Amino acid sequence: MSTEMSTDKKQSKKSVTLRILSYIRPHWYLILISTIAGVVKLTVPLVLPQVVKYFTDEVLVAANWTAQQKIEEIVKWLFILLFLYIVIYIPATYFRESGTIEVSNRIMHTLRKQVYSYLQKMSAAFHHENKSGNLVTRISSDVQMVHEFVWDVATNVWIDSICLIVYVYLLGTISIPLTIVACTTLPLSVLITKKIREYIRAQSKKVQNNISEISGYMQERMAGFATVKLFNMEEYERNKYNHYSELIYKYTQKRNRMYASGEAITGSMSEVICSIIVCVSAIYIVQGTMSVGDLIVFYSYLGYFMTPLRRFARITVTYSRSIAGIEALFIAYILNFKIKGVKFFRTAYYIPSILGGSVAIAVLWKAIFKDDGLLNTLLAMFGVDGPSWLSDPSWALFVICLLRVWQFGSAMVIFLAALKGVPVELYEAATVDGAGKWKQFFSITVPMITPIIFYNLVTQICQAFQEFNGPYIITQGGPRNSTTLISLLIYNSAFKNYEMGMASAMAWVLFVILMIFTVIAFLSQKYWVYYSDEEGR
Repeated sequence: MSTEMSTDKKQSKKSVTLRILSYIRPHWYLILISTIAGVVKLTVPLVLPQVVKYFTDEVLVAANWTAQQKIEEIVKWLFILLFLYIVIYIPATYFRESGTIEVSNRIMHTLRKQVYSYLQKMSAAFHHENKSGNLVTRISSDVQMVHEFVWDVATNVWIDSICLIVYVYLLGTISIPLTIVACTTLPLSVLITKKIREYIRAQSKKVQNNISEISGYMQERMAGFATVKLFNMEEYERNKYNHYSELIYKYTQKRNRMYASGEAITGSMSEVICSIIVCVSAIYIVQGTMSVGDLIVFYSYLGYFMTPLRRFARITVTYSRSIAGIEALFIAYILNFKIKGVKFFRTAYYIPSILGGSVAIAVLWKAIFKDDGLLNTLLAMFGVDGPSWLSDPSWALFVICLLRVWQFGSAMVIFLAALKGVPVELYEAATVDGAGKWKQFFSITVPMITPIIFYNLVTQICQAFQEFNGPYIITQGGPRNSTTLISLLIYNSAFKNYEMGMASAMAWVLFVILMIFTVIAFLSQKYWVYYSDEEGR
Protein backbone atom coordinates (compact mmCIF):
# COMPACT_ATOMS: atom_id res chain seq x y z
CA MET A 1 0.00 0.00 0.00
CA SER A 2 2.77 2.43 0.91
CA THR A 3 4.56 1.60 -2.35
CA GLU A 4 1.41 2.38 -4.35
CA MET A 5 0.95 5.68 -2.51
CA SER A 6 4.57 6.60 -3.19
CA THR A 7 4.13 5.75 -6.87
CA ASP A 8 0.95 7.85 -7.05
CA LYS A 9 2.76 10.81 -5.50
CA LYS A 10 5.61 10.52 -7.99
CA GLN A 11 3.16 10.29 -10.88
CA SER A 12 1.24 13.31 -9.56
CA LYS A 13 4.43 15.32 -9.24
CA LYS A 14 5.53 14.33 -12.73
CA SER A 15 2.10 15.11 -14.15
CA VAL A 16 1.99 18.61 -12.62
CA THR A 17 5.50 19.36 -13.83
CA LEU A 18 4.60 18.31 -17.36
CA ARG A 19 1.47 20.46 -17.28
CA ILE A 20 3.26 23.61 -16.23
CA LEU A 21 5.99 22.88 -18.79
CA SER A 22 3.29 22.75 -21.47
CA TYR A 23 2.50 26.38 -20.61
CA ILE A 24 6.17 27.31 -20.77
CA ARG A 25 6.79 25.55 -24.10
CA PRO A 26 5.17 28.25 -26.32
CA HIS A 27 7.62 30.78 -24.85
CA TRP A 28 10.69 28.59 -25.36
CA TYR A 29 12.48 31.31 -27.31
CA LEU A 30 12.30 33.69 -24.34
CA ILE A 31 13.62 30.96 -22.05
CA LEU A 32 16.43 30.32 -24.55
CA ILE A 33 17.33 34.02 -24.74
CA SER A 34 17.21 34.30 -20.95
CA THR A 35 19.40 31.20 -20.56
CA ILE A 36 22.02 32.41 -23.06
CA ALA A 37 22.04 35.83 -21.44
CA GLY A 38 22.40 34.23 -17.99
CA VAL A 39 25.35 32.13 -19.14
CA VAL A 40 27.03 35.23 -20.60
CA LYS A 41 26.32 37.13 -17.39
CA LEU A 42 28.02 34.46 -15.28
CA THR A 43 30.96 33.78 -17.61
CA VAL A 44 32.02 37.38 -18.30
CA PRO A 45 33.42 37.76 -14.72
CA LEU A 46 35.69 34.75 -15.41
CA VAL A 47 37.92 37.04 -17.46
CA LEU A 48 38.99 39.06 -14.41
CA PRO A 49 40.85 36.21 -12.60
CA GLN A 50 42.77 35.50 -15.81
CA VAL A 51 43.72 39.19 -16.02
CA VAL A 52 44.91 39.09 -12.39
CA LYS A 53 46.98 35.97 -13.19
CA TYR A 54 48.45 37.71 -16.24
CA PHE A 55 49.39 40.77 -14.19
CA THR A 56 50.85 38.64 -11.36
CA ASP A 57 52.87 36.17 -13.43
CA GLU A 58 53.75 38.26 -16.52
CA VAL A 59 53.35 42.03 -16.33
CA LEU A 60 54.35 42.94 -12.77
CA VAL A 61 57.42 40.67 -12.68
CA ALA A 62 58.61 41.32 -16.25
CA ALA A 63 62.24 42.47 -15.90
CA ASN A 64 62.61 43.62 -19.52
CA TRP A 65 59.53 45.89 -19.44
CA THR A 66 59.73 49.55 -18.51
CA ALA A 67 57.29 51.09 -16.06
CA GLN A 68 55.61 52.96 -18.92
CA GLN A 69 55.06 49.72 -20.87
CA LYS A 70 53.57 48.05 -17.82
CA ILE A 71 51.19 50.97 -17.26
CA GLU A 72 50.12 50.93 -20.91
CA GLU A 73 49.43 47.19 -20.73
CA ILE A 74 47.39 47.63 -17.56
CA VAL A 75 45.38 50.51 -19.10
CA LYS A 76 44.73 48.41 -22.23
CA TRP A 77 43.24 45.61 -20.13
CA LEU A 78 41.25 48.17 -18.14
CA PHE A 79 39.47 49.28 -21.32
CA ILE A 80 38.87 45.64 -22.30
CA LEU A 81 37.29 44.94 -18.91
CA LEU A 82 35.18 48.11 -19.11
CA PHE A 83 33.96 47.01 -22.53
CA LEU A 84 33.01 43.56 -21.21
CA TYR A 85 31.20 44.86 -18.13
CA ILE A 86 29.40 47.76 -19.84
CA VAL A 87 28.74 46.69 -23.43
CA ILE A 88 28.20 42.94 -22.82
CA TYR A 89 27.42 42.39 -19.12
CA ILE A 90 24.65 45.01 -18.81
CA PRO A 91 22.57 43.81 -21.83
CA ALA A 92 23.08 40.18 -20.81
CA THR A 93 21.82 40.91 -17.31
CA TYR A 94 18.84 42.83 -18.69
CA PHE A 95 17.75 40.07 -21.08
CA ARG A 96 18.29 37.40 -18.42
CA GLU A 97 15.96 39.20 -16.00
CA SER A 98 13.35 40.55 -18.43
CA GLY A 99 12.98 37.33 -20.44
CA THR A 100 12.12 35.21 -17.43
CA ILE A 101 9.79 37.82 -15.95
CA GLU A 102 7.98 38.13 -19.29
CA VAL A 103 7.41 34.36 -19.48
CA SER A 104 6.16 34.07 -15.90
CA ASN A 105 3.79 37.04 -16.32
CA ARG A 106 2.33 35.61 -19.53
CA ILE A 107 1.77 32.21 -17.93
CA MET A 108 0.24 33.69 -14.77
CA HIS A 109 -2.10 35.81 -16.91
CA THR A 110 -3.21 32.73 -18.87
CA LEU A 111 -3.64 30.58 -15.76
CA ARG A 112 -5.72 33.18 -13.92
CA LYS A 113 -8.19 33.32 -16.79
CA GLN A 114 -8.31 29.56 -17.25
CA VAL A 115 -8.67 28.74 -13.57
CA TYR A 116 -11.61 31.10 -13.19
CA SER A 117 -13.21 29.76 -16.36
CA TYR A 118 -12.83 26.16 -15.20
CA LEU A 119 -14.11 26.94 -11.72
CA GLN A 120 -17.29 28.26 -13.30
CA LYS A 121 -17.82 24.90 -15.02
CA MET A 122 -17.41 22.81 -11.88
CA SER A 123 -20.48 21.25 -10.32
CA ALA A 124 -22.27 22.28 -7.18
CA ALA A 125 -20.74 19.30 -5.41
CA PHE A 126 -17.26 20.62 -6.10
CA HIS A 127 -18.10 24.08 -4.75
CA HIS A 128 -19.77 22.50 -1.75
CA GLU A 129 -16.59 20.58 -0.90
CA ASN A 130 -14.27 23.58 -1.50
CA LYS A 131 -14.75 26.83 0.42
CA SER A 132 -14.95 30.03 -1.60
CA GLY A 133 -11.90 31.48 0.13
CA ASN A 134 -10.00 28.33 -0.75
CA LEU A 135 -10.80 28.87 -4.43
CA VAL A 136 -9.83 32.54 -4.22
CA THR A 137 -6.44 31.46 -2.85
CA ARG A 138 -6.01 29.10 -5.80
CA ILE A 139 -6.54 31.96 -8.24
CA SER A 140 -4.47 34.59 -6.44
CA SER A 141 -1.80 32.92 -4.31
CA ASP A 142 -1.01 29.61 -6.00
CA VAL A 143 -0.68 31.21 -9.43
CA GLN A 144 2.22 33.28 -8.06
CA MET A 145 4.11 30.03 -7.55
CA VAL A 146 4.45 29.87 -11.32
CA HIS A 147 6.81 32.84 -11.19
CA GLU A 148 9.15 31.01 -8.82
CA PHE A 149 9.02 27.90 -10.99
CA VAL A 150 9.86 29.79 -14.21
CA TRP A 151 12.52 31.95 -12.56
CA ASP A 152 14.48 29.29 -10.73
CA VAL A 153 13.55 25.90 -12.14
CA ALA A 154 12.92 26.56 -15.83
CA THR A 155 15.78 29.03 -16.29
CA ASN A 156 18.39 28.87 -13.53
CA VAL A 157 18.76 25.11 -13.80
CA TRP A 158 19.95 25.48 -17.42
CA ILE A 159 22.18 28.44 -16.67
CA ASP A 160 23.82 26.75 -13.69
CA SER A 161 24.24 23.43 -15.51
CA ILE A 162 26.01 25.06 -18.48
CA CYS A 163 28.13 27.26 -16.23
CA LEU A 164 29.07 24.27 -14.07
CA ILE A 165 30.47 22.50 -17.15
CA VAL A 166 32.42 25.64 -18.11
CA TYR A 167 33.80 26.01 -14.57
CA VAL A 168 34.91 22.36 -14.42
CA TYR A 169 36.69 22.73 -17.77
CA LEU A 170 38.50 25.91 -16.69
CA LEU A 171 39.49 24.37 -13.36
CA GLY A 172 40.79 21.30 -15.17
CA THR A 173 43.07 23.42 -17.38
CA ILE A 174 44.83 24.63 -14.23
CA SER A 175 45.03 21.45 -12.13
CA ILE A 176 43.25 18.17 -12.73
CA PRO A 177 43.89 16.71 -9.22
CA LEU A 178 42.47 19.81 -7.54
CA THR A 179 39.50 19.77 -9.91
CA ILE A 180 38.75 16.18 -8.91
CA VAL A 181 38.82 17.23 -5.25
CA ALA A 182 36.41 20.08 -6.01
CA CYS A 183 34.06 17.73 -7.90
CA THR A 184 33.71 15.45 -4.87
CA THR A 185 31.09 17.90 -3.64
CA LEU A 186 28.79 17.09 -6.57
CA PRO A 187 27.43 13.66 -5.49
CA LEU A 188 27.11 14.82 -1.89
CA SER A 189 25.28 17.94 -3.01
CA VAL A 190 22.90 15.91 -5.18
CA LEU A 191 22.12 13.50 -2.33
CA ILE A 192 21.48 16.27 0.18
CA THR A 193 19.31 18.36 -2.13
CA LYS A 194 17.24 15.30 -3.08
CA LYS A 195 16.37 14.61 0.55
CA ILE A 196 15.70 18.27 1.23
CA ARG A 197 13.47 18.60 -1.83
CA GLU A 198 11.25 15.66 -0.87
CA TYR A 199 10.76 16.93 2.67
CA ILE A 200 10.20 20.58 1.75
CA ARG A 201 7.72 19.69 -0.97
CA ALA A 202 5.63 17.69 1.49
CA GLN A 203 5.67 20.47 4.08
CA SER A 204 4.98 23.17 1.46
CA LYS A 205 1.96 21.26 0.25
CA LYS A 206 0.60 21.14 3.80
CA VAL A 207 1.24 24.86 4.21
CA GLN A 208 -0.58 25.67 0.95
CA ASN A 209 -3.54 23.49 1.90
CA ASN A 210 -3.87 25.06 5.32
CA ILE A 211 -3.52 28.59 3.92
CA SER A 212 -6.37 27.77 1.54
CA GLU A 213 -8.43 26.37 4.42
CA ILE A 214 -7.85 29.37 6.64
CA SER A 215 -8.65 31.76 3.77
CA GLY A 216 -11.94 30.03 3.09
CA TYR A 217 -12.71 29.86 6.80
CA MET A 218 -12.00 33.57 7.32
CA GLN A 219 -14.11 34.68 4.36
CA GLU A 220 -17.13 32.64 5.43
CA ARG A 221 -16.87 33.66 9.08
CA MET A 222 -16.44 37.34 8.24
CA ALA A 223 -19.61 37.15 6.16
CA GLY A 224 -21.46 35.38 8.97
CA PHE A 225 -20.21 37.22 12.09
CA ALA A 226 -23.74 38.30 12.94
CA THR A 227 -24.85 34.67 13.15
CA VAL A 228 -21.74 33.74 15.15
CA LYS A 229 -22.46 36.45 17.71
CA LEU A 230 -26.14 35.53 17.85
CA PHE A 231 -25.29 31.99 18.96
CA ASN A 232 -22.35 33.07 21.22
CA MET A 233 -19.83 31.00 19.23
CA GLU A 234 -16.98 33.53 19.31
CA GLU A 235 -14.69 31.41 21.45
CA TYR A 236 -15.34 28.24 19.42
CA GLU A 237 -14.62 30.00 16.14
CA ARG A 238 -11.51 31.66 17.59
CA ASN A 239 -10.12 28.31 18.73
CA LYS A 240 -10.81 26.81 15.32
CA TYR A 241 -9.02 29.68 13.60
CA ASN A 242 -6.07 29.35 15.99
CA HIS A 243 -5.88 25.64 15.16
CA TYR A 244 -5.47 26.40 11.45
CA SER A 245 -2.91 29.08 12.23
CA GLU A 246 -0.89 26.73 14.44
CA LEU A 247 -0.81 24.12 11.68
CA ILE A 248 0.54 26.68 9.21
CA TYR A 249 3.14 27.78 11.76
CA LYS A 250 4.20 24.18 12.49
CA TYR A 251 4.60 23.13 8.85
CA THR A 252 6.34 26.38 7.94
CA GLN A 253 8.80 25.92 10.80
CA LYS A 254 9.57 22.36 9.72
CA ARG A 255 10.17 23.51 6.16
CA ASN A 256 12.39 26.40 7.24
CA ARG A 257 14.45 24.20 9.58
CA MET A 258 15.11 21.70 6.80
CA TYR A 259 16.06 24.51 4.41
CA ALA A 260 18.42 26.00 7.01
CA SER A 261 19.97 22.58 7.66
CA GLY A 262 20.58 22.08 3.96
CA GLU A 263 22.15 25.52 3.62
CA ALA A 264 24.40 24.87 6.62
CA ILE A 265 25.57 21.47 5.38
CA THR A 266 26.21 22.52 1.77
CA GLY A 267 27.87 25.78 2.87
CA SER A 268 30.16 23.99 5.32
CA MET A 269 30.99 21.33 2.76
CA SER A 270 32.00 23.89 0.13
CA GLU A 271 34.15 25.83 2.60
CA VAL A 272 35.94 22.66 3.73
CA ILE A 273 36.72 21.80 0.11
CA CYS A 274 37.99 25.35 -0.50
CA SER A 275 40.27 25.15 2.54
CA ILE A 276 41.74 21.82 1.42
CA ILE A 277 42.32 23.12 -2.10
CA VAL A 278 44.06 26.32 -0.92
CA CYS A 279 46.44 24.35 1.30
CA VAL A 280 47.21 21.78 -1.42
CA SER A 281 47.77 24.63 -3.91
CA ALA A 282 50.26 26.23 -1.53
CA ILE A 283 52.18 22.93 -1.40
CA TYR A 284 52.20 22.83 -5.22
CA ILE A 285 53.63 26.39 -5.28
CA VAL A 286 56.39 25.39 -2.86
CA GLN A 287 57.18 22.39 -5.08
CA GLY A 288 57.22 24.65 -8.15
CA THR A 289 54.39 22.87 -10.00
CA MET A 290 51.99 25.81 -9.71
CA SER A 291 52.43 29.59 -9.82
CA VAL A 292 50.88 32.19 -7.53
CA GLY A 293 48.77 33.38 -10.46
CA ASP A 294 47.42 29.86 -10.94
CA LEU A 295 46.44 29.78 -7.26
CA ILE A 296 44.62 33.10 -7.59
CA VAL A 297 42.75 31.99 -10.71
CA PHE A 298 41.89 28.55 -9.31
CA TYR A 299 40.57 29.97 -6.05
CA SER A 300 38.52 32.59 -7.92
CA TYR A 301 37.05 29.96 -10.23
CA LEU A 302 36.38 27.75 -7.24
CA GLY A 303 34.10 30.45 -5.85
CA TYR A 304 32.18 30.52 -9.12
CA PHE A 305 32.11 26.71 -9.14
CA MET A 306 30.51 26.58 -5.68
CA THR A 307 27.84 29.12 -6.64
CA PRO A 308 25.85 26.74 -8.90
CA LEU A 309 26.00 24.05 -6.21
CA ARG A 310 24.51 26.42 -3.65
CA ARG A 311 21.96 27.61 -6.17
CA PHE A 312 20.99 24.04 -7.01
CA ALA A 313 20.09 23.62 -3.34
CA ARG A 314 17.93 26.75 -3.51
CA ILE A 315 16.46 25.71 -6.86
CA THR A 316 15.37 22.36 -5.47
CA VAL A 317 13.68 24.16 -2.57
CA THR A 318 11.96 26.55 -4.97
CA TYR A 319 10.89 23.65 -7.15
CA SER A 320 9.38 21.84 -4.19
CA ARG A 321 7.54 24.94 -2.95
CA SER A 322 6.28 26.00 -6.36
CA ILE A 323 5.16 22.50 -7.39
CA ALA A 324 3.23 22.18 -4.13
CA GLY A 325 1.28 25.33 -4.99
CA ILE A 326 0.91 24.59 -8.69
CA GLU A 327 -0.29 21.07 -7.94
CA ALA A 328 -3.15 22.52 -5.90
CA LEU A 329 -3.85 25.00 -8.69
CA PHE A 330 -4.40 22.30 -11.32
CA ILE A 331 -7.04 20.51 -9.25
CA ALA A 332 -9.66 23.00 -10.49
CA TYR A 333 -9.27 22.16 -14.16
CA ILE A 334 -7.19 18.99 -14.39
CA LEU A 335 -9.99 17.23 -16.26
CA ASN A 336 -10.32 20.01 -18.83
CA PHE A 337 -6.62 20.16 -19.71
CA LYS A 338 -6.00 20.27 -23.47
CA ILE A 339 -2.80 19.16 -25.16
CA LYS A 340 -1.42 21.66 -27.62
CA GLY A 341 -0.98 20.21 -31.10
CA VAL A 342 -3.47 17.41 -30.50
CA LYS A 343 -5.08 18.02 -33.93
CA PHE A 344 -1.74 17.51 -35.62
CA PHE A 345 -1.14 14.21 -33.83
CA ARG A 346 -4.65 12.99 -34.62
CA THR A 347 -4.07 13.74 -38.29
CA ALA A 348 -0.65 12.07 -38.19
CA TYR A 349 -2.14 8.92 -36.66
CA TYR A 350 -5.08 8.84 -39.07
CA ILE A 351 -3.18 9.31 -42.37
CA PRO A 352 -1.69 5.75 -42.33
CA SER A 353 -5.19 4.30 -42.05
CA ILE A 354 -6.11 6.08 -45.30
CA LEU A 355 -2.95 5.09 -47.16
CA GLY A 356 -2.07 1.82 -45.42
CA GLY A 357 -4.19 -0.54 -47.51
CA SER A 358 -3.38 0.99 -50.88
CA VAL A 359 -1.27 -0.66 -53.58
CA ALA A 360 1.21 2.24 -53.54
CA ILE A 361 1.94 1.81 -49.83
CA ALA A 362 2.37 -1.94 -50.26
CA VAL A 363 4.93 -1.29 -53.01
CA LEU A 364 6.68 1.24 -50.76
CA TRP A 365 6.66 -1.29 -47.90
CA LYS A 366 8.33 -3.83 -50.18
CA ALA A 367 11.01 -1.30 -51.19
CA ILE A 368 11.75 -0.59 -47.53
CA PHE A 369 12.01 -4.19 -46.33
CA LYS A 370 13.64 -6.01 -49.24
CA ASP A 371 17.19 -7.34 -48.76
CA ASP A 372 18.85 -4.27 -50.29
CA GLY A 373 16.05 -1.93 -49.24
CA LEU A 374 16.05 1.30 -47.31
CA LEU A 375 15.93 -0.27 -43.83
CA ASN A 376 18.88 -2.62 -44.37
CA THR A 377 20.85 0.21 -46.02
CA LEU A 378 20.37 2.36 -42.92
CA LEU A 379 21.36 -0.52 -40.65
CA ALA A 380 24.49 -1.12 -42.73
CA MET A 381 25.54 2.50 -42.16
CA PHE A 382 25.83 1.61 -38.46
CA GLY A 383 27.62 -1.68 -39.12
CA VAL A 384 24.54 -3.87 -38.55
CA ASP A 385 23.66 -6.69 -40.96
CA GLY A 386 19.91 -6.51 -41.38
CA PRO A 387 17.88 -9.73 -41.62
CA SER A 388 16.17 -10.97 -44.77
CA TRP A 389 12.84 -9.39 -43.96
CA LEU A 390 10.88 -10.78 -46.92
CA SER A 391 12.72 -14.05 -47.63
CA ASP A 392 12.90 -15.33 -44.04
CA PRO A 393 9.61 -16.96 -42.90
CA SER A 394 10.14 -15.78 -39.32
CA TRP A 395 10.36 -12.14 -40.44
CA ALA A 396 7.99 -12.00 -43.43
CA LEU A 397 4.81 -12.40 -41.37
CA PHE A 398 6.14 -9.77 -38.95
CA VAL A 399 6.42 -7.27 -41.84
CA ILE A 400 2.81 -7.95 -42.88
CA CYS A 401 1.61 -7.57 -39.27
CA LEU A 402 3.57 -4.34 -38.93
CA LEU A 403 1.78 -2.94 -41.99
CA ARG A 404 -1.54 -3.83 -40.37
CA VAL A 405 -0.58 -2.20 -37.08
CA TRP A 406 0.47 0.90 -39.01
CA GLN A 407 -3.15 1.24 -40.21
CA PHE A 408 -4.60 1.37 -36.68
CA GLY A 409 -5.09 5.15 -36.90
CA SER A 410 -8.80 4.98 -37.75
CA ALA A 411 -9.54 2.95 -34.62
CA MET A 412 -7.41 5.30 -32.55
CA VAL A 413 -9.28 8.38 -33.77
CA ILE A 414 -12.57 6.69 -32.88
CA PHE A 415 -11.20 5.92 -29.41
CA LEU A 416 -10.14 9.55 -28.99
CA ALA A 417 -13.62 10.74 -29.96
CA ALA A 418 -15.11 8.33 -27.42
CA LEU A 419 -12.80 9.60 -24.70
CA LYS A 420 -13.82 13.18 -25.44
CA GLY A 421 -17.45 12.12 -25.13
CA VAL A 422 -17.12 10.88 -21.54
CA PRO A 423 -18.95 13.45 -19.33
CA VAL A 424 -16.51 15.54 -17.33
CA GLU A 425 -18.98 15.62 -14.44
CA LEU A 426 -18.32 11.93 -13.77
CA TYR A 427 -14.58 12.52 -13.32
CA GLU A 428 -15.35 15.57 -11.23
CA ALA A 429 -17.65 13.66 -8.90
CA ALA A 430 -15.10 10.84 -8.61
CA THR A 431 -12.36 13.35 -7.75
CA VAL A 432 -14.54 14.83 -5.01
CA ASP A 433 -15.16 11.31 -3.65
CA GLY A 434 -11.40 10.68 -3.53
CA ALA A 435 -11.11 8.23 -6.43
CA GLY A 436 -7.60 7.94 -7.90
CA LYS A 437 -6.64 7.95 -11.56
CA TRP A 438 -6.64 4.17 -11.96
CA LYS A 439 -9.98 3.88 -10.19
CA GLN A 440 -11.46 6.55 -12.48
CA PHE A 441 -10.04 4.82 -15.54
CA PHE A 442 -11.49 1.38 -14.80
CA SER A 443 -14.75 2.58 -13.21
CA ILE A 444 -15.60 5.51 -15.51
CA THR A 445 -13.48 5.66 -18.67
CA VAL A 446 -13.56 1.99 -19.68
CA PRO A 447 -17.32 1.44 -19.05
CA MET A 448 -18.22 4.64 -20.91
CA ILE A 449 -16.24 3.70 -24.04
CA THR A 450 -17.22 0.00 -24.13
CA PRO A 451 -19.55 0.59 -27.13
CA ILE A 452 -16.56 1.91 -29.08
CA ILE A 453 -14.39 -0.97 -27.85
CA PHE A 454 -17.08 -3.37 -29.06
CA TYR A 455 -17.32 -1.64 -32.46
CA ASN A 456 -13.56 -1.56 -33.00
CA LEU A 457 -13.19 -5.17 -31.87
CA VAL A 458 -15.67 -6.45 -34.44
CA THR A 459 -14.56 -4.27 -37.36
CA GLN A 460 -10.83 -4.72 -36.82
CA ILE A 461 -11.04 -8.51 -36.64
CA CYS A 462 -13.18 -8.61 -39.79
CA GLN A 463 -10.69 -6.36 -41.58
CA ALA A 464 -7.80 -8.55 -40.43
CA PHE A 465 -9.43 -11.62 -42.04
CA GLN A 466 -9.83 -9.62 -45.26
CA GLU A 467 -6.18 -8.50 -45.49
CA PHE A 468 -5.06 -9.00 -49.10
CA ASN A 469 -2.99 -6.17 -50.66
CA GLY A 470 0.01 -6.51 -48.35
CA PRO A 471 0.63 -10.27 -48.66
CA TYR A 472 -0.15 -10.27 -52.40
CA ILE A 473 2.15 -7.38 -53.40
CA ILE A 474 4.93 -7.67 -50.83
CA THR A 475 5.55 -11.42 -50.49
CA GLN A 476 3.07 -13.16 -52.86
CA GLY A 477 2.30 -15.43 -49.91
CA GLY A 478 5.89 -16.57 -49.43
CA PRO A 479 8.36 -17.57 -48.29
CA ARG A 480 7.13 -21.15 -47.88
CA ASN A 481 3.50 -19.93 -47.59
CA SER A 482 4.28 -18.17 -44.28
CA THR A 483 2.22 -15.11 -45.32
CA THR A 484 -0.51 -16.89 -47.30
CA LEU A 485 -3.51 -15.51 -45.46
CA ILE A 486 -6.98 -16.90 -46.10
CA SER A 487 -7.97 -14.08 -48.46
CA LEU A 488 -4.84 -14.66 -50.55
CA LEU A 489 -5.45 -18.42 -50.44
CA ILE A 490 -8.97 -17.90 -51.82
CA TYR A 491 -7.56 -15.68 -54.59
CA ASN A 492 -4.88 -18.21 -55.55
CA SER A 493 -7.39 -21.04 -55.62
CA ALA A 494 -9.83 -19.10 -57.80
CA PHE A 495 -7.63 -17.16 -60.23
CA LYS A 496 -4.33 -19.06 -60.32
CA ASN A 497 -5.34 -22.67 -59.87
CA TYR A 498 -8.88 -22.12 -61.28
CA GLU A 499 -10.35 -24.21 -58.46
CA MET A 500 -13.55 -22.20 -58.23
CA GLY A 501 -15.34 -24.76 -56.08
CA MET A 502 -12.53 -24.82 -53.52
CA ALA A 503 -12.35 -21.02 -53.51
CA SER A 504 -16.11 -20.74 -53.05
CA ALA A 505 -16.04 -23.25 -50.19
CA MET A 506 -13.23 -21.38 -48.45
CA ALA A 507 -15.10 -18.10 -48.89
CA TRP A 508 -18.18 -19.61 -47.25
CA VAL A 509 -16.05 -20.99 -44.41
CA LEU A 510 -14.58 -17.52 -43.90
CA PHE A 511 -18.09 -16.06 -43.90
CA VAL A 512 -19.26 -18.59 -41.30
CA ILE A 513 -16.22 -17.94 -39.07
CA LEU A 514 -16.82 -14.19 -39.14
CA MET A 515 -20.56 -14.66 -38.61
CA ILE A 516 -20.00 -16.91 -35.58
CA PHE A 517 -17.58 -14.44 -34.08
CA THR A 518 -19.93 -11.52 -34.72
CA VAL A 519 -22.93 -13.32 -33.22
CA ILE A 520 -20.92 -14.26 -30.11
CA ALA A 521 -19.76 -10.66 -29.79
CA PHE A 522 -23.32 -9.30 -30.04
CA LEU A 523 -24.69 -11.85 -27.59
CA SER A 524 -21.95 -11.14 -25.05
CA GLN A 525 -22.22 -7.36 -25.22
CA LYS A 526 -25.05 -7.25 -22.69
CA TYR A 527 -22.57 -8.49 -20.07
CA TRP A 528 -19.82 -5.93 -20.63
CA VAL A 529 -20.99 -3.13 -22.97
CA TYR A 530 -22.59 -0.13 -21.29
CA TYR A 531 -25.09 2.14 -23.06
CA SER A 532 -25.96 5.42 -21.37
CA ASP A 533 -29.64 5.28 -22.37
CA GLU A 534 -30.14 2.03 -20.45
CA GLU A 535 -30.65 1.60 -16.73
CA GLY A 536 -27.84 -0.91 -16.46
CA ARG A 537 -25.58 -3.11 -18.51
